[in-house]
Amino acid sequence: MDSGNLLVPFVFWSLTRYRPIEGEIEQDKSPQIIHPFSSPPNHGSSVSEKERKSREGGMDVRQLQRQWIDLISALFREGFLDAQFTQLQQLQDESNPDFVVEVVTLFFEDSERVLNDLCNVLSQQVVDFNRVDAHVHQLKGSSASIGAQRVKNVCISFRNCCEERNLEG
Repeated sequence: MDSGNLLVPFVFWSLTRYRPIEGEIEQDKSPQIIHPFSSPPNHGSSVSEKERKSREGGMDVRQLQRQWIDLISALFREGFLDAQFTQLQQLQDESNPDFVVEVVTLFFEDSERVLNDLCNVLSQQVVDFNRVDAHVHQLKGSSASIGAQRVKNVCISFRNCCEERNLEG
């Protein structure tokens, strides 16, 4: 297997290493999580129409909110996300409630293109390390801008290999 074929699995391996241990209890040291399901608490005893409809699907809104918060907290704890992601969430408001989803979706679409281009450059008989470095630099920048800390860190290591013209790294 050549280096180009190893890149994508390596990057995604770095993103998917976290496997929670059943019953694991850790002190949550992550930043405040802002989630897209925020709504004022329902202090009355009646259930809202929205909540009733979501329960018909098998899971109520509060369960989904808790799962979202647990997921994001785990991503912070394990170093996948950093404070930049929290800042991104703070830019979302009522006028653009899907802001974070849209930005992250664009990141994934762009990253897929960059990784494909990178694989093509790495699969050449003679590798142009300047082009490799340019693609990795682009991925590092977009990762940093959305708070994808682990991807950014992998890119930093990858760029060091480019400086050394090291295909094996």
